[in-house]
Amino acid sequence: MGFDRLKEEPLHHDQHRADRPAGPVIDPVCGMTVEPDEARSRGLHSSYQNVDYYFCARGCKLDFDEDPSRYLDPSHTPSM
Repeated sequence: MGFDRLKEEPLHHDQHRADRPAGPVIDPVCGMTVEPDEARSRGLHSSYQNVDYYFCARGCKLDFDEDPSRYLDPSHTPSM
């Protein structure tokens, strides 16, 4: 499944740019929409293999940090 960037739609976790995302992104653990600047200010940000990921809550960040490959696997279904 391709994740083409469409106007007004959030970026999915596997879409990234060299700079910070301009709009909402998807939490790779639960699938919620997250504002990157807000998540970063709350400490809900991780980098893995030179890609930035943002999270809705501490639990999602901790789960991701424990096993990133689980949540980046294409077969992963977000738990929201």
